[in-house]
Amino acid sequence: MQAVPETKAKSGQAAGKPEAKADAKPELQPLRRGDAALFEFTNNVWRIVAPVGVSAEQIDLHPTFFNLLGDELRMGDEVKVIARDRSWLAKFEILASGPGFVQAKLAYVMRVPLQSVSTEKKLPDGWSIVATDPTEPPGFVCVHAADGKKILDSGMPFLTHEDARRGLLDHAIFREETHTRYLP
Repeated sequence: MQAVPETKAKSGQAAGKPEAKADAKPELQPLRRGDAALFEFTNNVWRIVAPVGVSAEQIDLHPTFFNLLGDELRMGDEVKVIARDRSWLAKFEILASGPGFVQAKLAYVMRVPLQSVSTEKKLPDGWSIVATDPTEPPGFVCVHAADGKKILDSGMPFLTHEDARRGLLDHAIFREETHTRYLP
């Protein structure tokens, strides 16, 4: 009896086609119309200022932190949480929500490096930062000693002394070394 040579058909391969592997991944197909949604119209980005002394990890582990926002937040929304002292910034993704409950997960935390004291700019001459009067909204304002002019944060006091300091130093009248020495 003559031995029959093994052919591709006998070994499970079709003629002209490569051998299929059992662990092969499915081929990636291009997106079709309707597979993508315009981000700005379907999802929202929210901003929250974290309470003093709270970390992003504590917020992530808190089971009911976002629950009162259940009517506003939707699956896929993004919440940026900023530390009150601006030492960190975190992003949370909303996984599920409904009346009275929100399921959120911490996506990332970025630590903001503290500025060195040696590189810190001093306040311009004649300017000081003072706390607001009890009759005004709480916060801090920048006051020019010569004429009493004030620099505010969009019409309201700055939340912290550091915010007021940054607001004053970043103000347009102080952007050059030869800044204007008075307000019109």
